[in-house]
Amino acid sequence: MMHVTRHFQQRVNQRGISQKMIDCVLQFGIWKGDKCLISRKLAQACIRQWQQLLQDPKRRLKTELAWLEGSRKEQEAWLSCMKKIADKGGVVVVMVQGVLVTTYNYTGAGSH
Repeated sequence: MMHVTRHFQQRVNQRGISQKMIDCVLQFGIWKGDKCLISRKLAQACIRQWQQLLQDPKRRLKTELAWLEGSRKEQEAWLSCMKKIADKGGVVVVMVQGVLVTTYNYTGAGSH
């Protein structure tokens, strides 16, 4: 578990962002400075690709995505989490020097 601030924990609870969502953003998100994010568009692209990979085992051999290393149950958990992120419109996690500082719903490229 990473170090978190009290502010971070308050925002997680306040904004309904689960630990799995935080893990998903940190694992698969795009870093921009101190912010790691998954936008709705990125989440939807991942969902489409992951669903195809789960349905077609031959494609799995050609892919090096980290999530494929887990069991089918773990893969489905990542997929479910990514769907929740897409439903929220995206999620941003802010980390400074290895400490999770805050998190919020992504509202577009010009946000925060």
